[in-house]
Amino acid sequence: MILYHTPGGGSGYLYLPRSAQEQGFPAPLVMMLCGRGHGPEEDAAGSGWLDLAAQENICLMLPIYDSREVYDNISPLAEAVTYITGYYPVNRRRVYAAGFSNGGAAAAALAAEHPALFAGVSAMSWLIRPRRAAGGAVPFQLIQGSRDGITRDENGSRMVMRDERDAIRYLMEMNGMQPAAQPDYRQTPYWGWMPDDVQDKEISSMHWIFSHYRKDGYAHPFMQLVMAEGGAHRTNPLEAQLAWQFLRPFARGRDGRIYEDKT
Repeated sequence: MILYHTPGGGSGYLYLPRSAQEQGFPAPLVMMLCGRGHGPEEDAAGSGWLDLAAQENICLMLPIYDSREVYDNISPLAEAVTYITGYYPVNRRRVYAAGFSNGGAAAAALAAEHPALFAGVSAMSWLIRPRRAAGGAVPFQLIQGSRDGITRDENGSRMVMRDERDAIRYLMEMNGMQPAAQPDYRQTPYWGWMPDDVQDKEISSMHWIFSHYRKDGYAHPFMQLVMAEGGAHRTNPLEAQLAWQFLRPFARGRDGRIYEDKT
């Protein structure tokens, strides 16, 4: 791990795969933001990103930031990403934001305000509506546990928290994926909006439900909402793998548009 310091006063840890360190070969970059009161390496290890970065030749960026806040961190984090992509061998078309809990909310807000920096975002265990969007689509994933802040509507149907409900709708609209006028949690538990397709998988003795929302012109789902049955508010070592499976097909071209990278 490299301890980095940005000109603007930011700092954090950076893992560079061997191909980047020894050969200067540009690698994808994932910025992983820790949850409130957690350490950067703690959540990166707990969610599986440290192991996955070594296996998949990913540059892993772990900022040291005020994990109690979301919006106050946006400008410093954007500056840090710009610094890392300019100073280290990073594939600028394949930069992604990820985070756990408050870090997930910060990652989504950062991608909404600075979409040109990122080719996708994965939030784990919490989300709030971004305060504004600069314009431009960003592929989005939320991974949630069924015992993590779930509530019910007046009919007893299960829903994610209001913060997440508002954020999901906002991000769908930002991505040009117009949701229905009103969500229906009886028909689509947790999320409210009917997906284009659903996959159920048993992974490591846990039942995972993948709801896919598709966007015209893309072979892969542009938004993925993942429910882990029985999952609580803590990192899961499978989350990095699930996040990378969703994020890795996407890249941002020089024209600013998202395309699917086949390399």
